[in-house]
Amino acid sequence: MASEIVRKDSKVQIRQLEALILLMAGATLASLQIVHYMLLGTGSAFTALQMLLDWIFGMAVIFLLVHFSFREIIKIHNELVLQREQATKAEKRIQHIIDTTQDIIFTLDSEGNFTFANKAIEEVSGYTIDKILTNNIKYLLSPEYKTFVPDQLKRFKEVAGRHLYVDLMKSDGTLVPVELSFIPIKNRDGELIGFQGIARYISERKEVEKAQKEKEKYLKAIARVGQILLETRKDIPYKKILEILCHTSEINNAFIMLGDDSPDKNRESNTVSKPESSVTGSESPENPKVYISYTDKEDKGGGTGASISGDTGGEGVAKDLMQLSKKEGAIVSTCNGTSSNLILPVMVNSEFAGVVGFEKPVAASGFKPVEINLLATSATMLAQTIERQNAGKQIKQHFVHLTKMMSKAMFAVDPYTVSHQERLASLAAFIGEKLGLTEDELEWLQVGALLHDIGKAAIPNTILSKPGKLTDEEWVLIRSHVKRGYEMLQGMNLPEHVMNMVMNHHERLNGSGYPHGIRKDQLSLEARILGICDVVEAMSSHRPYRPARKKDEIIEELQTGREKLYDARVVDLLVDVIERDEFAFGYQTANLVPAMT
Repeated sequence: MASEIVRKDSKVQIRQLEALILLMAGATLASLQIVHYMLLGTGSAFTALQMLLDWIFGMAVIFLLVHFSFREIIKIHNELVLQREQATKAEKRIQHIIDTTQDIIFTLDSEGNFTFANKAIEEVSGYTIDKILTNNIKYLLSPEYKTFVPDQLKRFKEVAGRHLYVDLMKSDGTLVPVELSFIPIKNRDGELIGFQGIARYISERKEVEKAQKEKEKYLKAIARVGQILLETRKDIPYKKILEILCHTSEINNAFIMLGDDSPDKNRESNTVSKPESSVTGSESPENPKVYISYTDKEDKGGGTGASISGDTGGEGVAKDLMQLSKKEGAIVSTCNGTSSNLILPVMVNSEFAGVVGFEKPVAASGFKPVEINLLATSATMLAQTIERQNAGKQIKQHFVHLTKMMSKAMFAVDPYTVSHQERLASLAAFIGEKLGLTEDELEWLQVGALLHDIGKAAIPNTILSKPGKLTDEEWVLIRSHVKRGYEMLQGMNLPEHVMNMVMNHHERLNGSGYPHGIRKDQLSLEARILGICDVVEAMSSHRPYRPARKKDEIIEELQTGREKLYDARVVDLLVDVIERDEFAFGYQTANLVPAMT
């Protein structure tokens, strides 16, 4: 509406100008004609009429020229008015966008002085635009960036889109993190005359990045705990798990307590290995349980550590919290004014088995949902590991029981072989323990010893007990017992290393053994132990076809085959055991240590 009024007013003014020009042109033309005729000296009426006609004709021409010219002028003027109107609207839209955007938009001269800034800078900085436009960009920067940003502008004046992450200082001294983006402004000669910049408030982005990093930290912790639990073959490393979880978050103290009826009866050492952390453990043979407490002594903002730490009566508190968790059957969160506690149940086979507890100082504002998820996931993985270990123990017990039954079943076929296997199992376990084998490895070593000659059940007893020298054909049958034993055990799903003991206990380091003639590193340590102990036990025992060998003869055989036939470490241990009479061999006619209990 306003633009239409402007156009109408402009049209009236142009028409008035057109009339004025015509009036001036008519007067000028009339004056020129009068002067012309006066100079000619004519004054007749005809001359006056001629002059009037000439004036009218001239004015007609002038009118047409002026009129059509002003029509174009009006047209051009209207277009200019329309363009100005559109430009004004666009300018207002741009100005509205600039004024309402949350990003700070500004321009600087070549020295870094503000020449323009939008209203967003007032909200972020706390200063008015008038105050800002009289200062340099250094005025808004925190002290550590006052020289950094100008130096970067001088250094990268040829680079468009340069990004800097800095802190602005508000009028009240608060630091505001922003992302600065600069584009050089140059004149027609290519000379730098200033910079166009955008400052983006990134506090929310930093919070998101912080939350993402925290989430990644928790995920890494879960992955680490999961890896440790998956690699666990014997005792669950409770202390290591608690240490990882405490260091991942602001947790001062943590404990794991499994009840008296917990499926896990494992024991842990209560020694301390790290100087900055303390770990305590307690257990009672009459009252079997697992109680492990981890205390991180690093200053994490408070917390007395008395709530659940093992050396301050924490075990009693842990028992109370355990009963509370068992009663509730779910996660329990408590706060005593100085610390926040989180108690998570450990459910093994859908039954309550114990709790995992954590303590944080009140200053840490309790447990966040992402932390609860981390800790609850860890408790679930711990329960699954206990389930897996229980299942593994049951499977192993079944194997051991089955092995004993098979060994006893062979007694009717060959009593010498059965007694030999039992004595060998005791000797192999005795030597394996001295070599540092784990409890799990020792158990499987005994299983392998009890089964190593199972293939002899397929050999006629007349050959096994033959008092005289064996023929070549009989030796072939005797030696076939390793392959036959391996084939007999294939359907039992025994571990591969147990099957290898059965197959390879007659192999030797130099490849002279049977059935495949393999050498050195191809032989597992268990197979080497069985092979040597098998020789010693056989030589020290009485057979129908020969008496037991003497101690010196056995030692001589071992020394002769050392590093050639037999593993040097095992030989040295056996020689030392024989010389010290640390084990009851057959030649001593003494009762042996029970093979397996």
